[in-house]
Amino acid sequence: MHRTVAVVAVLCLCSSVAVVAGGPVTTATTATAMADRGSEPSTLDPSTPVLATAPNDTTSYLAIPPENVTNATVTEASLDVGGALAADAAATKGRVAALAIDERLSRANTTAAKQVVIRDAGERIEGRIDRLSTSQRAAIAAYSNGGETTREFVYTLAHGQVRASELLGAVSRLETAAASVPGTAIGGESVASWARDRRVELGIVTSPLRGRLVGAFRGFGPIGVYVEVGNTGVVLATTDRGRYVRDSYLPADRADGPPDGPAGLSAALDRVIALYPWAWNTSTGVESAGGPAAESYRITVFHRQGRLTTHLDPRTGSVFREVQVKSLRRVPTAPPITATGEGLDVAVRRTYATGPMNVSVTEATSGEPVNATVVVDDRTVGRTGLDGSLWAISPRGELNLTVTDGDRVVTTRVASSSRAATGDDGAAAEGTAMPPPADRPAATGTRSPPPGNRSIKAGTETATTTAGNATIAPGNATAGTP
Repeated sequence: MHRTVAVVAVLCLCSSVAVVAGGPVTTATTATAMADRGSEPSTLDPSTPVLATAPNDTTSYLAIPPENVTNATVTEASLDVGGALAADAAATKGRVAALAIDERLSRANTTAAKQVVIRDAGERIEGRIDRLSTSQRAAIAAYSNGGETTREFVYTLAHGQVRASELLGAVSRLETAAASVPGTAIGGESVASWARDRRVELGIVTSPLRGRLVGAFRGFGPIGVYVEVGNTGVVLATTDRGRYVRDSYLPADRADGPPDGPAGLSAALDRVIALYPWAWNTSTGVESAGGPAAESYRITVFHRQGRLTTHLDPRTGSVFREVQVKSLRRVPTAPPITATGEGLDVAVRRTYATGPMNVSVTEATSGEPVNATVVVDDRTVGRTGLDGSLWAISPRGELNLTVTDGDRVVTTRVASSSRAATGDDGAAAEGTAMPPPADRPAATGTRSPPPGNRSIKAGTETATTTAGNATIAPGNATAGTP
């Protein structure tokens, strides 16, 4: 059955947006070389239009099609004894399993016996990874169908993060042990290669946002999280500690189509370049790993606003997993929608549905910042603080925003814009708000050669790219860390 790939381009709301300068940009620590494309075939045309047209000021992103969204809400994760105990129990179970491997290896007296221990342990780890992935998909389905509360669903994701972290430790422990046992293999591949592939698999159920949930349950500060779910997947988003973090997983986009996915890592990178042209054209480095044995290609692009980690299905070339981390200081926003009342000036700067939104409050007469409470659709999302500014997640469609400072209350309604495309909602305003700007010219979808050389680091093979002078060199790549 033909399937529309649920990768939605960012459609910002302004006709001209300047990226704020300043601040560090993460780069990949890799060597740079120049080469021409080799003969590796690609069965996918990188120019195939699978994204909505995106402007050239931020990344495209993976989204649930709007018709598939069944629930969208904001929840707060904070210190919770039950959640902390569940996380600790999962961590303890993982450590016990790892110690059991050490003990069995210490009792094995021959190389052959040690090989058997490592192979059996690897197969058990694979089984635990499969069960973890199945549990996550089941949780998405249950929450989408109303079988779980938001709190229970968030617990499940945080619990999975802990289990995955312990499995990552077990994979590394097994890899270290195998280094001193020559000839060891798991499933017909070297343990080092097996370990790289398992790390890619575990990246599907881990992210900085989920790790932050675990920390919140353990008492390391509360965090508000936007949670959106549908029958095709889940999107989590938050603004936290100066960063915008977005975590999306659409398992329905896996292996649902003909076997015409990328024929190797180079073709997978071409696919990412086509799907995320802005990220590539502003990139400072790329890390990549995975392949058919890992059941996904994982590619991380470091760009001037932050970083993007995406997983492609080797069978179809579809993006089904994505994590984005951006500096809020560098995120472009639309011109402000303003409202005035009770001596307060309120300005709302939106980006896109599930993207970051800034609310600022100042005294109408003096322009001094006001530390006010901000409520979005009857839910308190935070206070503007001493600088009078608050970042929150912009929900889909229209929203009612209320700002309160003591007895002073300003309420405004921000409606969805005609600029919406493929479920991406912009913002226009009613009443005292400013009108939306004119549409900008649409991007053509073609990619221009990026300036300079790209530093690209891969985990499994060597290849070259068609955009710019870039070489993928062997190495180990990681993703999903803050």
